[in-house]
Amino acid sequence: MLFPARFPANDRFCASQVPGRPDAPEVKDRTADSATLSFAAPASDGGAPISGYVVEMKARLETKWKLVAKDVQETAEFRATGLSADVEYEFRVAAVNKAGPGQASPPSKPAKYGTPVLRERERIVLTKTNIQYQYHKTIISGRLPEGITN
Repeated sequence: MLFPARFPANDRFCASQVPGRPDAPEVKDRTADSATLSFAAPASDGGAPISGYVVEMKARLETKWKLVAKDVQETAEFRATGLSADVEYEFRVAAVNKAGPGQASPPSKPAKYGTPVLRERERIVLTKTNIQYQYHKTIISGRLPEGITN
C-alpha cells in the first residue's frame, strides 16, 4: 500500500480543487475599440489562493471563445482592446489556482462597439407659475461622432 487509508485534513497529500465559477463580468465602460470589464472573485477558491484569472471573448454569433488574457491579477477591472466596430462581443472569466482554472463564468451581456451609447433623459419641472419640460441626450460611454454635440 503506497498511502495510508486515511489522510488527516491538514496532510500535505490533500489536493486542492479548482476555484468556483465567478459571476458574469459586467462591461463598465466601452469605446469604439475597447471594453473595460468588472468582475469579482468566485465564492470558493477551491482550497488554495487564487493566482489569477483567464479572460476570454467572442463575437455574439461565433461559437468559439478567444483567449484575451491568461494572467490577470486584479479582480476589479480589466480592459480588452482591439475590438472591431459594429460587432457585438461577449466576455467571460475563470479563476485559476494551483489546481488549474475553474469553470468559466456565464458570458457578459452582448454589447456592440464602435457606436457611442446614448440615453435619452426627460424631466418635467413644476413650479407654482410654470411647467417646464426638459429633454436631452447624455452619452453613457464611447465617443460621439465628429460634428455631433451633446
